[in-house]
Amino acid sequence: MTTINHYFEGQVIKLSATFTASGIPTDPTTITLKIKKPDKTTATYTDALGQITKDGDGLYSKKATLDQPGLWFYRWIGTGTVEAVGEKKFDVKASEID
Repeated sequence: MTTINHYFEGQVIKLSATFTASGIPTDPTTITLKIKKPDKTTATYTDALGQITKDGDGLYSKKATLDQPGLWFYRWIGTGTVEAVGEKKFDVKASEID
């Protein structure tokens, strides 16, 4: 059973990925992150454009501002030296205070 994280609208969170080859943190040749919001719009970010932060060997992250309540999805894609795909989801609750 997969646990879904819950956040509040307006929060800024850090989406992270670890890429490995034979259990050793390794940098892919290219990295792409896709974030799908509850309204079904998808934003795509790449390391080539400097939109993703490298936190260490094989470790990458991107801050996301949660501007819509509902179910969000994100997908990390590594190609080249490390071929890997990982996808997760989380829920954003609307604020009860305006």
